[in-house]
Parts: sequence; structure tokens; C-alpha cells
Amino acid sequence: MMKPMARVALIVASILLLGTGCEATDPYVYRSDEFDRDSPKFNEKPVDRTGVVICYSNLISSAEAVTAVAAEECGRYGKQANRSFTSAGDCPMAVPLEAHFDCVAP
Repeated sequence: MMKPMARVALIVASILLLGTGCEATDPYVYRSDEFDRDSPKFNEKPVDRTGVVICYSNLISSAEAVTAVAAEECGRYGKQANRSFTSAGDCPMAVPLEAHFDCVAP
């Protein structure tokens, strides 16, 4: 039988571990094949961009922060970011929303 203090310590440790596993993250550029080492595009920067998807959570990220990430990414290619739509499905649970932007010439 487990002592009461050991049981409390185990519960606290479990809560801390679970809490850090669901830690929120800042918005970031989604790359579908980022971890696929068999992909011919693995670890390569795109030569050009016509669009970008930003993963984010509306609980922790403002619309301005999401747009800033897209603007920075499109700006690397001399383009401006224009938001086209929002969806969900490919981004992880901590940042479940996907803001789709078109990268267009200024």
C-alpha cells in the first residue's frame, strides 16, 4: 500500500507532466513534410511561395500575431500576405487552427 505523502507526490508529478505536454505555443509556419525524411523536399527551403499556412490557437494568439508570422514568411520572397481562410485538421491540438494566406506580389 502506498503512503499518503507518496500518493500526493505522484498525483502532483502527474499533473505537472500532463500540463507541460499540452503547453501552448506561439503561431508558426506549418510544413506538412517537416519530419518526413523520405520526402524529396525534406529540410529544404522553398524557392518561392504562393501561400503559407500558420498554425495557431485563438486562445493564446492574436490575429495580429498570426498575420505577422505570415507577413514575415511571405516577405522572405518579396511578397505580401493576404489572409484567405481559416480551417482545422493538420495542425496539432495545442494550436489547432490553420490560417491560410496567399503570398502575393506587392
